[in-house]
Amino acid sequence: FTLSEGKVAKLEWQVVIEYLVEVSAVGNGNVSVDGGASASTASVWVTADSVHTVTATANEGATFAYWMGDVAAADDTSANFAVMVDGPVACEATFLNGQVCSWKGGNASVPANWRDGVLPGDGATIVVGGSASDMTWDLADVTPGQWVQLAGCMGAVTFATTYPDGALPVVVIDGNVELLGGRWTHRAN
Repeated sequence: FTLSEGKVAKLEWQVVIEYLVEVSAVGNGNVSVDGGASASTASVWVTADSVHTVTATANEGATFAYWMGDVAAADDTSANFAVMVDGPVACEATFLNGQVCSWKGGNASVPANWRDGVLPGDGATIVVGGSASDMTWDLADVTPGQWVQLAGCMGAVTFATTYPDGALPVVVIDGNVELLGGRWTHRAN
């Protein structure tokens, strides 16, 4: 633009701040942002300070397990969640085959303390998320196939090491253990 002598010009910038929301899927499932196309990855530019919904959808035979990345601890085991975008957002949904049990709090032997109201069986993946409180693992006859304790977990998992009949159980996890948050402990014998 050119300024002529004696004339006043005004230049006004109209700026819209946007951030990238990137979500991806690991395993047999898809992700989407705000109900858009469901795929293994989704990237959307959104206006700053706006709320958007991120969704994980498992394919047949799989189960949504958890989120990692820029997700609130209270939402890390929810298949969908709303996020206030005040900066770039990147998160990853994990899908697993077989039984996935997300724990909510209390004794492990109470079905209501699990996300779907079902006790874990042998080979199940145990997910302890950030919204969960302290857990007492009192399922001596269950051998989990995998254990994932997410970074947002601030509580303790206490393994019951004595039972009324005097037995000292052995706790066996038949696969990987990821302790990204929280802690493990046991009762005094």
